[in-house]
Amino acid sequence: MTRSESDVLHGAQHSADDLDQRAVAWIRDRLTGTGVGVLGERAWLDQNLAGSITDKGLGVEGAWKVFTDVVAPNNIGVDSDRFLAFIPLSPSVASVWMDAVCSAANFGAESWFEGAGAVSAENQVIDLLIRTAGTPSGAAGCFMSGGSIGNLSALAVARDQAAGGFADPAEGALFSDHDGLRVQATSVRCRACFGRASTSAPPAILMPATIRKARS
Repeated sequence: MTRSESDVLHGAQHSADDLDQRAVAWIRDRLTGTGVGVLGERAWLDQNLAGSITDKGLGVEGAWKVFTDVVAPNNIGVDSDRFLAFIPLSPSVASVWMDAVCSAANFGAESWFEGAGAVSAENQVIDLLIRTAGTPSGAAGCFMSGGSIGNLSALAVARDQAAGGFADPAEGALFSDHDGLRVQATSVRCRACFGRASTSAPPAILMPATIRKARS
């Protein structure tokens, strides 16, 4: 394969060789079981990943070997058997494959302009959740990529909707609650941080009461 042929990134003449077959086989094998995973050692990983990025590239075979032998084994999947009580994510087999399909389709649900079909499908799921939760008429929502951005968005909505005051994160609230309040320059009751319901917290935590009341 010449250099010009190896640079084709898109279309039928792509230079990815048999990467699709490798990927499908790897996913199928992964879906048979998760294992407990490994907490990687930085020194070993740094040594074995050194030189992976080159001007000419490693080629499909070389890059795939780095992934399967070095990168992939040194992780703990969030659906790992290690998570006995709190399981961050445990996707079904069908959802894994559909994630792969949607990734290949390369459409997003950011706005109606470029993702009307995806947004409509997402709205169907949101409507189901609203009905199941028994929320009041007119309730709506959107999906977030994770809890931290979800908390920040909820705090921003609460800031705009509630009367002035301070935020009082509940015991056990995610630390992202406090980070989000700091970003929004909110007065914070630090019960969750300091074990007491008090606004006499250190200056690094107590912020000016410049936003409206938000309670988690």
